[in-house]
Amino acid sequence: MSWEKRERRQPGPSRIPAQLRVEFLEPPPGEAVTVNVSQNGVLVRASHKRAIDSFTRLRLFLPPDQAPIEILGRVAS
Repeated sequence: MSWEKRERRQPGPSRIPAQLRVEFLEPPPGEAVTVNVSQNGVLVRASHKRAIDSFTRLRLFLPPDQAPIEILGRVAS
C-alpha cells in the first residue's frame, strides 16, 4: 500500500471501556450497563436477552451529572 493511501485511510473503531448506566425502554424493561463504546456502537451487558436484528430504545446516563439521552439501537449479537 502506498504512503498516500495509508494516510487517507480512516482509523478503525477504537473501543473505549465505559460503564454507563442503561435502561431499556421497551419490554422487557430493565437496567443494564455498557461494557465499551466505539464509533460503531455500544456493547451493553443486560440480564434479558434481545432478539438478534431487533430494535430497542435505550436511555443512557452520561457523566458527570448522569444526563439522560435516548437512542434507538439494533441488537447485533
